[in-house]
Amino acid sequence: MRINVVWTGNMQTPLLERQLSEDPNTEAALQAMGQISSPEEVANLAAFLASDEASAMKGSAVIYRSGRNARLWQRVKGDLIRSKPP
Repeated sequence: MRINVVWTGNMQTPLLERQLSEDPNTEAALQAMGQISSPEEVANLAAFLASDEASAMKGSAVIYRSGRNARLWQRVKGDLIRSKPP
């Protein structure tokens, strides 16, 4: 038995497209690596995790957020650097 988790961020959906058309500045806040994930990309990951090729992956959490965590880490790292005493 294999149990894995796919943690996704924002994905290209009709709802997101509508939000972006109402406020174009939203897009820059949502993406870190120049793209927003598509449902097909996440489905490909899920298919891989269900395949025999991923048989050794058990109890894994895959974070699939188009680099959003990298941007968050940059902010945290910057805050930590700025908070260091002289």
